[in-house]
Amino acid sequence: MKKAQRYDTSHLIESQFEPGSNEQVLKNMNLRDKDLAGVEAALLRASKRARTIAEQTNTPLVVYEEGRVVKKFSGKGKSKQI
Repeated sequence: MKKAQRYDTSHLIESQFEPGSNEQVLKNMNLRDKDLAGVEAALLRASKRARTIAEQTNTPLVVYEEGRVVKKFSGKGKSKQI
């Protein structure tokens, strides 16, 4: 078996794209609005908790901002690209 064939995932739904999307839009995996209803609220809670922990432990918060991964330092208004 060739190495390239060993890890071929093209048959999986996660590797398929919507027709006519020039391989830019992943195929819908039958997710419905009810499946995604709480996602935004959960992400907001998680980000708030991460900020709180970063402040309590005096550690930087690592975020993705304007196409870059950046360390944000609490209360200093400074950021550092990593």
